[in-house]
Amino acid sequence: MALIQFKNPIKYRKQAITIAAPEGMYTGQYVRCGKRAPLAVGNILPVGKCPEGTLICNLESRPGDRGSYIRASGTVGSIIAQTTSGKTVIRLPSGQKKVVKGVCRAMVGVVAGGGRPEKPIMKAGRAYWKAKAKRRGWPKVRGVAMNPVEHPHGGGNHQHVGKPTTVSRKTTAGRKVGLIAARRTGRKLETVTKKLIFGAVSGFFFFFFKQVEFINENRVNSPNKLKLNYKIFQTQISRFIIVHLCAAIEFSLNIYLLITPFLFMRTECKSFRGFMFLLIARKFCSRSNLKKISTYCGTTGQLQILKELIFYTENCLYRTTL
Repeated sequence: MALIQFKNPIKYRKQAITIAAPEGMYTGQYVRCGKRAPLAVGNILPVGKCPEGTLICNLESRPGDRGSYIRASGTVGSIIAQTTSGKTVIRLPSGQKKVVKGVCRAMVGVVAGGGRPEKPIMKAGRAYWKAKAKRRGWPKVRGVAMNPVEHPHGGGNHQHVGKPTTVSRKTTAGRKVGLIAARRTGRKLETVTKKLIFGAVSGFFFFFFKQVEFINENRVNSPNKLKLNYKIFQTQISRFIIVHLCAAIEFSLNIYLLITPFLFMRTECKSFRGFMFLLIARKFCSRSNLKKISTYCGTTGQLQILKELIFYTENCLYRTTL
């Protein structure tokens, strides 16, 4: 921390403030504050007056709040861009981008004290005082290490719970330990895969909808079940109506791909010969467990809807490029 004395031009006296010191600040240094301050370490000036790439700290979120961001030891932010509307884009230490007004002030430099959390604790006493400063209950004894009169998980010839840890929300206060009113238990599975098929055979135009679900019963020695749902819609119409209906389906599929960009990236749908649709997918979302139960070829960039068109109902963590 640094104690800085500013000259108050209104009250004609010195005003002392405490602020997080940047690296390179020394005793007796003159600190200038204002929009005319030079760009030097320790000076405070509006972010709108700083060029792009400037390293800053003690950033204000609103003009006049005296600093809200980038104040921890060793942290630093950078100015990314200056907009024409008088706002500044700043990259925070977490990597997040923050847009603030250009009149918000910041200090030039990196906050001193970098590497402070990297120092080894070495002994339990330092960990105790570190936790006590933030009012953390440390050390915290495990319930299975207690006696049965002290905790619901206590007792036994070895340390184990011995019963389900889920408890009701309406249970008494002394037994509310573990998973209180849990909505679900077990590992979370990506369960649903939906397949939509369009086709036309001998004047029959049909829709075929297939849904595959995994059912996890969370029981011991009980395998997961596979549930299949089929829906078939079939109509007998003329070839002229089929062509117009194919155009309508092509338009609706393009709209569907536009409103769901997380399913298919850079994808377009085109009709072929009036009876077949080609889904040109240059990038799509998939997961390994869904790949095993789906039957499409990953080496080609065209998926024929006469065979199958795969839609994924959940956001995918991994993206695969065709």
